[in-house]
Parts: sequence; structure tokens; C-alpha cells
Amino acid sequence: MEEYEEEEYDDNDDDSDDHKSGLFDTLAPVNPVGSGKAAGVGVPGQVPANYNPDKNNPISVYRNVAGCTRDDIWDYMMTIDSWNWQKYDYKTWPCADESFPDLEEDKKYDLWPYKKDLTKAHWVDLNNQFKSGVERKGFLLGFETPDQYVGTDAQKCMLEFEALAKETDEAKLQAAGFKNRDHLLYIIESTKKQIKKAYAEAQAVIDETTDKLSQQMNANIDAAKASGLLDPIKGISMEDWAAANAKIASGMPLNDVLKVLGTEKPIWDEASAEWMARMSQDTTFAISKVYGDAFTNSNIGKFAGAAASTDSANNPVVEQVKKDLDLYVKIMCHQNIGSTQGLDATTILKQYGLSLGDWGVINGHWSPQLGSNLENAMKMSALMDKYNAEFAAAAPPKAGSDIDF
Repeated sequence: MEEYEEEEYDDNDDDSDDHKSGLFDTLAPVNPVGSGKAAGVGVPGQVPANYNPDKNNPISVYRNVAGCTRDDIWDYMMTIDSWNWQKYDYKTWPCADESFPDLEEDKKYDLWPYKKDLTKAHWVDLNNQFKSGVERKGFLLGFETPDQYVGTDAQKCMLEFEALAKETDEAKLQAAGFKNRDHLLYIIESTKKQIKKAYAEAQAVIDETTDKLSQQMNANIDAAKASGLLDPIKGISMEDWAAANAKIASGMPLNDVLKVLGTEKPIWDEASAEWMARMSQDTTFAISKVYGDAFTNSNIGKFAGAAASTDSANNPVVEQVKKDLDLYVKIMCHQNIGSTQGLDATTILKQYGLSLGDWGVINGHWSPQLGSNLENAMKMSALMDKYNAEFAAAAPPKAGSDIDF
């Protein structure tokens, strides 16, 4: 992972000529104003009486700008940027609060300036850039990521950090390079923000590429429909054929599937063979796309409302696993490691209150999400490392593993 970098303000951020509101304007806050000491002193957006700012006396520059936008208070920020920082005490600033409460994300608080290094131009707004009290305090105290974690995988670091956070022995925290618990909690918060930012940037690239591919695939599907490639075979449409296969995979007996389709097995076999042939010959993958969508969301067409003979639809554990990536990966890893020890999937799934049919439904839910969501995919990778190691360590030895040849 990289060292955490905060957003900074300086006089090179923008062209102040583009900001016309002015230091002495009376402003109406346009965003909800936060509460508590961080909301500032005086009426937000109004210039105090007898206001006479002096750059050599930073406290004289103060005005409450809670709820105001950055554009509205640009001149005010420029004045802060150029005042005498040697005479500024962030602890006595009117909205300073060293109890470090958590602030509400959707509210704009009064500006609390802070410059970590007086030899540099950059400064930060503690209240609005650090809504987490833990993060605000850690930044002020100058906490940094311990050297042993710099340059390593951030997601894997998070798993280790969270495990350390459960420790009651401070010596273990110090052995990991943390000064104290506040240091650890700060690194957890800042790492989460770092990961979120990185995922957002990468996901934007993925979404753009996916959108272009989707447009091309939709054009391929339209062409396939126009050419008759997706016309029903023996009265069975592609969507119904895919949904039928999904129901069978979930445990619905073939005879029940045929009843829903209103057909017989010889016709089903012929239609299946022809659909497989069409799919294998389709170089645009249009049929595969339509099939995949229908297989994943199988309650469509003739199967709308038709439940599999299993109780997957009524099993609360299925819904629980569909909402919990951690639990999904845990069960998957349990099956993977169990198979190396001679345990079958049915036995393992039963421990979680699931059947093979249930697992098919759960896989149908998570597979497309893991294929399109980078954050979930990266979390899955780290979780697999974690649970594979746990189950491997807890697994009984294989039969004959104690025999020395």
C-alpha cells in the first residue's frame, strides 16, 4: 500500500479571477450546516460586525463559512493561504474541537485550517476533509503507515489491520509498528479511503470499457434476432431453454421442467442439441449472452413465478449469503479445501443449512457481480487467501499422510 495523501489547498489550485463572490460578501449557505463546535461561531455566511481582517493576526480573519461552497469562499481561502502561519494556532481557532467527534458526511462544517509543514504552501481543512474523528486526530498527530506495510497489497493489509484492532495486547500493536491503538485506527480509516479512491478510479475505466462492449453486444443481439438465429426451436425459445437449464441445475426435476415448457423429452433433447449447435457456431457470442442473462435470472418467460422443487426460494440462508460476500467466500473455500480431504460439497453445504440447489442460486447471484465489480473481486481475492489458510490449517490430515515411504 502507498502512504496516505490528503487533499490540500494552495494558491495554485485555480484562477482566483474566476471567483467573484468576494471576501466581504454576505452568503447564504447552500448546503446543510453541521452542528456542534465544528459548525463555528456566529451566523454562517455572514460577515461579523466591525470585520477588519489582518493577515498578521489570523484570528481577525475568521468568519463562519459553514454550509458555504468552496467557490463562494474562494477569496476567504486565499486570505488564509497568505496569512502569517507562524502566528496561527489551530487549537484556538473558533471551530477547533480536540475531542475529535465524527462529523456527518452530508453536511458542510466551518473551515478549520491546518498546515502540517510551514515551509510548504499546502494546507488542509480539518473539518470537511476529515469527517472521521479518528482520521482527523491521526492526521494532526502525524501518524504514518508502518514501514513494513508500505508497498504491499492494501486489501491484505486491511485484513491484518482489522485483526489487530481486535487485540487487547498493546505489545502486539507495537510489534506491528503502531505507536498505540489510535495510530492503528487512523491507518485503518485512511487505508479504507485510499482503497475506495483507487477502486473508484479503476472502476470508472472498467465501466467505460464495459459500456462500449455492451453497446457492441446489443448490436450483435439485434443482428442475431434479425437473421433468425434466436428464433424458437421446436417451440422452445432461447430464454425458456436457458431458464429451464437453470431450474434443472437448481434441483427442479426434468419432468416438472417439461410440464412448464409444455413439451416432451424427445422434443426437449432435439431442441437442446440444436441450441447447442447454434451457440457453438455463433462467433459474435450473441446467443451466449442471451443464454447467460436468462440462466442467471431464470424466473422469466414460461418460468416466471415457477419455483424449483427445492426450497431455495424460501431458505433464509440463501438470502443471507447473497448479501454477504465474506460468508459466500468462506463457504466456497470450505468446499475447495474439503474436496482435497475427501469431503463432498453436499456434506459441507449442509453445515451451513444449504443444498446444492441453493448453492447454484447463490453462485448465479454473485458470479456476475464479481465479474463486473472490481472492489468485490479484489475483496474476494484477499478473503480467499484468508479462508483457504484457515480451513487448510483446521483440516484433518489425509488418510495415509503419516506413512513414510
